[in-house]
Amino acid sequence: PIIFKSPGLKPDVRLTVFGQVFHVHSIILKLHSNFFRKFLDSADKVAAPASASFQYDYVSVFDADGDWGLEPTAAKVPQAREIEPFRKLLCSMYTRPYVINDVVELLTLVRLADYYCALPNLSGTITGQIIFAAKKLRHPILFRECFIHLVSSLHDFYSLSLPALRNDKDLWLVLTEGKSSLRKKILQTQHFVLMMCLDRHLEEDLRLVMAYFRKPEYCSSGFRQLLAILDKKKHFRAIESIEEVLQNNLVLDQTNFGAGEGPYTKRYLCAELADDDMPWDAAESDW
Repeated sequence: PIIFKSPGLKPDVRLTVFGQVFHVHSIILKLHSNFFRKFLDSADKVAAPASASFQYDYVSVFDADGDWGLEPTAAKVPQAREIEPFRKLLCSMYTRPYVINDVVELLTLVRLADYYCALPNLSGTITGQIIFAAKKLRHPILFRECFIHLVSSLHDFYSLSLPALRNDKDLWLVLTEGKSSLRKKILQTQHFVLMMCLDRHLEEDLRLVMAYFRKPEYCSSGFRQLLAILDKKKHFRAIESIEEVLQNNLVLDQTNFGAGEGPYTKRYLCAELADDDMPWDAAESDW
């Protein structure tokens, strides 16, 4: 079996996916998948006996449409080419590294994440994989999109801690420089807003601004809240400066959310990467 380990936890779920057995933890499945939150303890599920090795025991089955899902252990089913994508979905839940080999596997992984209501979790871990494909393809739009996502958080270092990213020197240089540039831009904005309040002797506004900037978890949502307050006070120069760090440079995202909103509550989307700074030689026509 493929056993996913977590400190202090004993696997209590056995999933058999086309003959491949996975030992996992119900608490982690429920944490990252709305499907498992509803599915594992639904009223129609029969509880496992106290003597059972696993509290939950499920096997993959096909439905009438040819798709597959998990049901309580039943008859043996044919194997399929979906074991590895399912393993990688579990890797995303356990924040373990995984590599997407081709487009078919990517689409399968997305379909599985959609079925198991785990798309937000997959979305948060998949960018670091796609950027390698974007680099190989030398696709500036896709690469820039991944770049913005990977450097977007000031407090979450998981994405940039992936060994595969560190091992690619050209890619690692672009990402770390992008992270540094983003921090510099945010610090400049904070400094500008503070100095504006000092220069105009706006003590009340200064206290308000400092209250936001002192928060250790200060992020883009705080800038957005501050923007709304300064807008009411007609501080147009400060508003213009804050709007620059709240700028959304994503072009493929269709959520209509900006920095400080929805899935980007703690992320900045204003990172910039010129075509000349891409980690490849744009003059090459054959590679």
